[in-house]
Amino acid sequence: MRGALKKDGANVSYRTVANLLKKLNYTLQGHFKRSEGKVDHPDRGAQFRYINDQAVAARRARRPVISVDTKSRVSRESRHRC
Repeated sequence: MRGALKKDGANVSYRTVANLLKKLNYTLQGHFKRSEGKVDHPDRGAQFRYINDQAVAARRARRPVISVDTKSRVSRESRHRC
């Protein structure tokens, strides 16, 4: 918006643009990706207890138990945008 106003010859600051948008009921939001792990799922503890209980039961029954790390890896590009 500031660029468009500048093209038309208006020299305004980003703060002025922010105030204008606010008056028009717009909300300002930055471009970012929420990092994994910032907000835990409300049932996170219950999920881990369930998985652990299943693993214990399998081991008692002499069945194999495997652990899989399913975390996604964040690319360097997305880390630099934050």
